[in-house]
Amino acid sequence: MDTKKQLARLQHLLENLPNSIPFHDLKSTHYSFSVSGEEIEDYGDETSAINRRLEIVFGSRHNTGGIVPIVERGPGICAVVSVLAKCPLSDGRICLWIENLCSSAENRYTESGKEGRIYLLDSNHGIELTWRSTVAEHTSISYKQEEEVI
Repeated sequence: MDTKKQLARLQHLLENLPNSIPFHDLKSTHYSFSVSGEEIEDYGDETSAINRRLEIVFGSRHNTGGIVPIVERGPGICAVVSVLAKCPLSDGRICLWIENLCSSAENRYTESGKEGRIYLLDSNHGIELTWRSTVAEHTSISYKQEEEVI
């Protein structure tokens, strides 16, 4: 799946996290993804500064198989999508963050027993991603022709 579609998938996952996860508004969120001009200067560019900010916010992914803690739902965690979208989606670090965050969100669905279905559409194909955590954790991808909606 290309990175733009995976980013859209991440947005859908985060916007629809299970209700068993506590909700926090922007005033009470644990997540802050903004970077300062000083951080950009220190790390050389905005993408590197964002990568470092994500490491600070979520911690190391090396000993967790890429799974990071998602401890709340709401606009705070959803803001990570717009931050990642500002970066070049061809950057391997950004691609890995998107992949890891998708896996982490899917784990929260699995933990809650919530089933889900995501439809990502482009002008040529509809891509359906499904997981059913009550039976067994899996993801299936099917391609369907879809008419372009204007």
